[in-house]
Amino acid sequence: MPNTIKYSATTESNSLNVRNWWIGAGEISKGPTSSTGFWNMIDPPTGGWTIYVNKASQGPSITVASNSSELIARTNSISGNSYTTIDECFDYFATQNDKLLWGGEVSPVITNGLQSYIDFSSTACFPRTGNKFYNLTNSGVGYFQSATFSTADGGKVSTTGGNDGTTNYVGSRININTTADNLDRFGKDNDWSIAFWVYYTGNGTRIFSTGSAGSGTSDSCVWQFWLDQTTFYWWNAGGGGTNNITAGITSVPTNAWSYITIAYKYDESGNNVVRIYRNGSQIGSGTRSTATHDARDRRGQTNLQYTLGGGYYSSCRTRNSAGEFGLFQVYNRTLSADEATLNYNLTKSRFGL
Repeated sequence: MPNTIKYSATTESNSLNVRNWWIGAGEISKGPTSSTGFWNMIDPPTGGWTIYVNKASQGPSITVASNSSELIARTNSISGNSYTTIDECFDYFATQNDKLLWGGEVSPVITNGLQSYIDFSSTACFPRTGNKFYNLTNSGVGYFQSATFSTADGGKVSTTGGNDGTTNYVGSRININTTADNLDRFGKDNDWSIAFWVYYTGNGTRIFSTGSAGSGTSDSCVWQFWLDQTTFYWWNAGGGGTNNITAGITSVPTNAWSYITIAYKYDESGNNVVRIYRNGSQIGSGTRSTATHDARDRRGQTNLQYTLGGGYYSSCRTRNSAGEFGLFQVYNRTLSADEATLNYNLTKSRFGL
């Protein structure tokens, strides 16, 4: 069933967002067009795209391009340019507020509480050139740092340069940052969840971290938590000690796709609790008394980055890991075990599961 779409300069709840376009991609129905303003999208043909152009009424103008040559011709007709490659077409639509190129690549996901959503298979997220990609729920951007994009394997990002634990200052990873103050910032009194698909090759240690802050691909020595193959660790304000949260987990397997969900709950019967799920099944948890958990609040860190394929080690150095990443999600609430399972089931077919 196709997604739904609406052009609006104001916020629409429970929707993905590509500039002024709002896309229903979740479990919550948008209802009839007469009351919501959402229209059904047209699924493009296999290997093709659908182009949406806003108009004053009766929904967007819709054009279908079945292949690369048709996309170039349609884009030149709309833009008045003389492009010769599809990469130029992708770049053009990536900057347009009233036009959208859609390949039907985004899987359904739970949208209730969804704050950040990166899906590397979507041309609206990554236009296939350069190192910059776009968040599908807000105005945030991200950067490939010595990492490469591949359309193989369903369109994932391969983090090249992962190593066997040797620390370095830069390395190869994917940096995801947002631009709005207090967006995706985590204090101990805020429920949150993070989820992503990873194909971990076992080369290197850190799989995920909030260990980098700075604009673009730059580094600063600011971090809060990280995940490796067997541990989730939430660092506290003093650099460790009794008030961190550590969760030992069943080992993340190598050379296999895993959907990892990290779900945090504040003050659950007097404790702050982190639960880790793989493919919908809980593989570990960590607990710290709410009264003594003093993990540093990063909500005011306006340039905080998430890093996929790398993470903080010491003295601003990182440990990077080789692997592939398919999508990345952040929620402003605690996902339940059932919801972790639902997100896994909604997206697993893309990864051969």
